[in-house]
Amino acid sequence: MAKEVQKTSKSAKKKGKQIPRPAKKQVNEQSTKTFVHHSKEKLNELLTQARDLQWVGKHEKAIEVCTQALEAIGKGNSRTAQIQMDLLDTRAESNWALMNYDAQRTDTKLMMRIANNASSSPEGIKVGLKTQALIWKGRIQGDLDKNGEAARNTLSSALKTARQSKDKHFEAQSLFWLGYFQTGEQQLETGQ
Repeated sequence: MAKEVQKTSKSAKKKGKQIPRPAKKQVNEQSTKTFVHHSKEKLNELLTQARDLQWVGKHEKAIEVCTQALEAIGKGNSRTAQIQMDLLDTRAESNWALMNYDAQRTDTKLMMRIANNASSSPEGIKVGLKTQALIWKGRIQGDLDKNGEAARNTLSSALKTARQSKDKHFEAQSLFWLGYFQTGEQQLETGQ
């Protein structure tokens, strides 16, 4: 820790009075890093908790946990973009399960905004964020907007960006949803 030094104001010295000023404190870098690390750990714990709640069908509670974590992040920045995206993805999936399509559509718009604003993220991460957002956008276009052509175009873009990011998970997801909308599978399920 830095030594605390008390200084007096110049006007007090002229008058012969000693008025102490608060000492300047140095920020301990290690404690700051620990705080940031702890915050990321806590956010990851909340994400895991939300996913566990989804797994057992407690989607309302999963949405609450995701919302709590997103509120803790606030506006976020490039360092929190990935955890924000994962929380929005998890919340959107629960909204999808509960047929809260307006909320799911709002989450998808937020995902696109984060992906587009992640300019200072490393290129691979930015491309991954874009892929994740495009997958959701394609799902909405195909299932909610009933626009299969737009969905296929968006999901083709998602597949392209997934391959750029070399993320096999996103590549598989893109292929799955692209196939879903190319084969007309969604029409078979909905009886159209």
